[in-house]
Amino acid sequence: MENKTVENCKAWIINENSNSFIAEKNGNIVGVCHIGHNGHLFLCYVLPSVKGLGIGGALLSVAERSVVNLDSKLIFLESTVTARGFYKHHGYIEKNKDNNDLNFSKLILP
Repeated sequence: MENKTVENCKAWIINENSNSFIAEKNGNIVGVCHIGHNGHLFLCYVLPSVKGLGIGGALLSVAERSVVNLDSKLIFLESTVTARGFYKHHGYIEKNKDNNDLNFSKLILP
């Protein structure tokens, strides 16, 4: 979580080699997902009040499709234990644990 600073998030959003997506509900932002063109998923978060509604999965799916079109076949990320079930549910394979973060990856085919 240390890399989820305001400065880093701003840098990711303006980076031409990455894609950012938001989810809105009733005009309010309830989720965000950010992925590098190389397949590195930097973040995929939804507000606790909308968890379980499919918003996180929809954001993740859009992010995955956005990089498949750029010839990225492998999506990879670091996450905390809290999101383990979410990523496994969406087909990600848990790799080795690095410090307190879990590493996941998923092969995406067009």
